[in-house]
Amino acid sequence: MGLIFAPLLIVLALSGVVLAWHPLTISSPMEGSISDALRRIENLNGVYEIDKLERSPAGQLMLHHYRDGKLVKDHLDVTGIVPLKIASGVERTAKTLHREFFIGNKGRVLTGTLAAVMAVMCVTGFILMLRRSGGFGGLFKPAYGSGAGRTHALVGQLCILPLLVMALSGIWLCLSAFGIISDGAPRLGDIPSSTQVDALPLPSNLTVFERPLSDLKSLVFPIDADWFDVFVLETKAELIIIDQANGTVIDRRILPLPYRISQLMYKLHSGEGMRIWAGVLAICALAIPAFTVTGGLVWLKRPRKPVSEGVGELMIFVGSENGSTWEFAKSLFIVMKRAGEDVGIASLNAIGKMEKTTKRALILTSTYGNGDAPQNAGQALDQIKKLSCPIKFAVLGFGDRQFSSFCSYAFSIQRTFSELNHHEILPFDTINQKCPQAFSQWTEKLGHALCLPLTVPKIDVANKSRVMTVKDIRHYKDKAGRTSLIRLKPNGRKLRYSTGDLVQLAPRDGAEPRHYSIASPRRSQTLDLLVREHMQGHCSPILCRAERGSKIRLTHQKHSFRMPSSGPVVMIATGTGIAPFIGMISETKNRKITLFWGHRYIKNDFPFMNELACWQANKRVAFYPAFSNVTPAQRVQDLMRIHASIISDDIIGGEGTVMICGSLAAAHDIRAVLFEIFSTSSITPEDLKRQKRFLEDVY
Repeated sequence: MGLIFAPLLIVLALSGVVLAWHPLTISSPMEGSISDALRRIENLNGVYEIDKLERSPAGQLMLHHYRDGKLVKDHLDVTGIVPLKIASGVERTAKTLHREFFIGNKGRVLTGTLAAVMAVMCVTGFILMLRRSGGFGGLFKPAYGSGAGRTHALVGQLCILPLLVMALSGIWLCLSAFGIISDGAPRLGDIPSSTQVDALPLPSNLTVFERPLSDLKSLVFPIDADWFDVFVLETKAELIIIDQANGTVIDRRILPLPYRISQLMYKLHSGEGMRIWAGVLAICALAIPAFTVTGGLVWLKRPRKPVSEGVGELMIFVGSENGSTWEFAKSLFIVMKRAGEDVGIASLNAIGKMEKTTKRALILTSTYGNGDAPQNAGQALDQIKKLSCPIKFAVLGFGDRQFSSFCSYAFSIQRTFSELNHHEILPFDTINQKCPQAFSQWTEKLGHALCLPLTVPKIDVANKSRVMTVKDIRHYKDKAGRTSLIRLKPNGRKLRYSTGDLVQLAPRDGAEPRHYSIASPRRSQTLDLLVREHMQGHCSPILCRAERGSKIRLTHQKHSFRMPSSGPVVMIATGTGIAPFIGMISETKNRKITLFWGHRYIKNDFPFMNELACWQANKRVAFYPAFSNVTPAQRVQDLMRIHASIISDDIIGGEGTVMICGSLAAAHDIRAVLFEIFSTSSITPEDLKRQKRFLEDVY
C-alpha cells in the first residue's frame, strides 16, 4: 500500500509542509479583554457599520465591516486596521493542491482516500512496531537492526502518532466537506429581541464583554438602527445572546459537540493556533518521503520466495523475517558443501515436507517481536510435533540481547524437539546482533560434532569500513615480543559502537580478516585497541608498527559480549583479553566487579595501569593481576583458586555473571578451575551458560 500510494502521499506531505509555514510565522495574538478590542474599534476613523469581529484559531482578529457599501475584511491589531495580506502564489497553489489536486471535488475524494490510506498504514505500522519491539516497553528504546530497516523503525517511533492524528483529522475534514459528517455548526433559530431604549450605550461599556480576548471566537454585531437586534457572542464552549441596550444575557446555548470536534480537527490538521504542533506536523510530514525511501529499500531486500537449494540427508532449515539469517545459513551451506556433506537448505516451514529425506537438521532462526515466529517459520512448531521419525538436530537462535524475548522462538523450537526425544547434535546456542565471530565459533563446534573439516564461513555484513587515524600508540615489551595500545581517531563522523564490540582488519594478502576488541567506552573521543604483535601474523604487525598520523581502514562489528544489566560480575582475562573489560568498567558504576588478569608484563609497566589503580582505589573494581614473568610466576588460575570464595559468593550466592576473554587455550584452563570452585554446589558452567550468566569471548 505504501509503495503504490507513495507518490501521491509525498505530494500531500510536501504541500502540507508549505501550508504549515503560515501558522509558524504569524505574529503573536493581541492580549487583553473583548472590551479593549471594542474600544480600539470605536476609536477607528472611517469604520461605521460593523458586521462581525472574528478571532482566528491562531489568535488574529479580523474585522468584517462595510466600506463604500461593500462588506470587507481587515486585520485588527494594536495600530488599527490593516488590509489582510493576500496569500502568496505558492501558498494558494499549495492549498489547492493539498485539498483537491487541482481537480475540484474529485480531488477532495482522492485526498480523503489518501488520508484513509495513511491512517491504515499508521495503525498497521504501529502494530508491527509493537511486535518488533516486544511490547509497549520496547517502543521507548532505540530501534535495533541496521541500515534502512533501522532508520524506518526509528522514524516510525518518532512520527507515527502525529501522522495518525494528521490522517484521522484529514478524514474527518473530508467527510465534513461532503456533508457525510455534520460539521455541527450552531443554528440560531428564534432569537429574543433587545430592550427598546432611546440611546444605545457603546459596546465597550457593557460589562458582559469584560472577559479575556482569548475566549472570543466571534462577535456578531446588531444591525445599525435596529433596536430589537442583539449581539451574538461565540466563545469556545457556547453561544451567548446579549441585549444591546443593557448588556444582559438573554440566552445561552451550548455549542454542539460535533461542531466543537470539527473545530478541534481543523486545528489538529492545520496547526492553526498551535505553533509548536504546527512545527511537529511539518517535521512529521517530511517523514513520509523518508518512509518511502527506507521502506522501498527494505522491500527490495526482502526475499521474494523461499530460498532453497537441494535436498540432502542433512538439511539447513531457516527462519528469517528480513533475510539476514539467510546470509548466515547460505554461508554455512557453502562450507558444508565444500566439506563433501550431502546438504540442502530450505525455509523452516518446509521441515514437515522433507522429513522422509532428512536425518539431521540444523535450524537457524530469528525471533520476531515478542517471541513470535518469523515470516517463513509460522508452521514449524506444528510440523515438528507431527514428525514420525526421530532426527538429529541443532538449533541456533539469532536476535538482539537487549530485548526480553531474545531468541525465544528459537528456544521454543529447541524445547519442542527435546520434548519429543529427538537427538541433539549441539546444545542450544544463540547469536547476538548478527555477530560473525560468534557464528564462526559455533561453526567450529559443529564441525567437531559432525567430524567435518569446516572452514570459517564468510559473512557478508552490512557495516562499511571506516578510515581511522592513529592518534597515539604505546608499546609494552617483554622477552617474547610486544603488545601495543593503539588510540585511533575516526575520520569524519564519530563511530558508534557499544562496549564489547569488535573491529575487523582485512589483511593485504587476502587472508581471513582478524577481529580485535574495542577497549574504550562508547563516549570516548578515541577508539582504543590492545594488540599483541605476532611476527608471522597477517594483521597485528600492521597495527603494532603503525606510526602517529598513519591511516588504518577498519570495519565495525557488533558482538554479543556485553556487560550484564544487573548483579555482580567476575571478569577473567588473559593477555589482550582485558580490552573489552576496560571499556565496560569505564561505563559502569555502583556494581560489584572483580577482575582477574593474567599477563606477562613487568609489574610496574603494563597497559591501563593508571586506570586500574584509580578504579581499585575508588573501590570501583577489585583487581587481581597475575604476572608470569616475575618470581615466583603466577597464573590467573592460581589467583582464582586463592580467591575462590569471592567467585563462589558472587556467582552462586549473588546470582552474578562470569565473563571470560582471552586465548582459547587459557579459557579451557579457566573453565577447569571454575568446575573445581563450583564442585561443592549443584551448579556448573553449563548451567550458567543456559542462564546467560557465563559469557565468553575467546580466540
